Amino acid sequence: MNISLNIIKNILQLYVDNNKILKNFYYGDISKLTNENSSFEYPLLGVIPTGSSINKVETRFNSIKYNFNIICADLVNGDETNVDDILSDTVQNLSDLVSFLDQNEYFNEYDISLNGTTITMESFFERFSDVVAGHTMLLSIEVPWKYIDCEIPMIDFDYKNLDC
Repeated sequence: MNISLNIIKNILQLYVDNNKILKNFYYGDISKLTNENSSFEYPLLGVIPTGSSINKVETRFNSIKYNFNIICADLVNGDETNVDDILSDTVQNLSDLVSFLDQNEYFNEYDISLNGTTITMESFFERFSDVVAGHTMLLSIEVPWKYIDCEIPMIDFDYKNLDC
């Protein structure tokens, strides 16, 4: 079974939906996350897809790497007294996400892995429609990909010489 971007998105959504701390999941373009017309419950986890690649090992392409910018943010009090707590909590939330993905049974069963040896988090303090602080991290998820001729949606292609 090939693991699609939608499956990865659904796993991240389920993670937030079942998390006791995170209140909102956002997936998509960063401009909508920072839009003044947007309203979110906090803390939130935002997932911004940043691209993907098909990777070759030896002579065949056999994996797809999905890249994401993950944002964990919370509302800053007017007097900014909770910024240190937010920065501490968002590091913990992102660390929990990495642990969840790295040790996930589904990920292990289908040989899905986090790519890289170090995941760096950067703190931020922003004034969008809401004043928020938190952390971002770049995350790459690599999934096995099996090239199967018979699954390619083709019209009037003669597959008789293929073993479908």
